[in-house]
Amino acid sequence: MVQQVTPAEAKLLSYINSWHCDGFYGPEQFSTDELVVRLSDVEQFYAFLSFAHNVLANGGKNVDNNFEKCGFIRVNNNSLTLIPYTVLSSGDKAVPLFYFEGQIDILKEKATVSILHGFLLYAPLV
Repeated sequence: MVQQVTPAEAKLLSYINSWHCDGFYGPEQFSTDELVVRLSDVEQFYAFLSFAHNVLANGGKNVDNNFEKCGFIRVNNNSLTLIPYTVLSSGDKAVPLFYFEGQIDILKEKATVSILHGFLLYAPLV
C-alpha cells in the first residue's frame, strides 16, 4: 500500500536527511507529495525478487520450494523457455496470456479472470 507522507513526516524526513545523512537524498526538502510504502509490502516484494532470482539462477528450478504465490513453468521441456505463473486467491495457477502469440481464442474462452482495461490477463493452467 502506498500513501503520501503527512506534513510532520515530511518535516522529520527533511531533518533526518539534512542533519544525519548530510543531504544524501538530495538538497530539496521533503514534501507531502512524497510517497511511502509499508515495510510488509517491501518485504513481500523482496521475497518475490529473491525467489525469482534463485529460480532463474538455478536453471528454472525452485530449489527452496518456500515461495508458494508464484513460480515458473517449463514449456515443452525446453530448458530455456520459462513462463511465470501466479496463484490466484482461489488456489488456481494462472499464466499471463501475452506469452502466447497467435491463436489464443481457445485460451480466452477458458480464462477465468476478468478483462482489465481491454486485456485478458490470466488463463488457468491445465
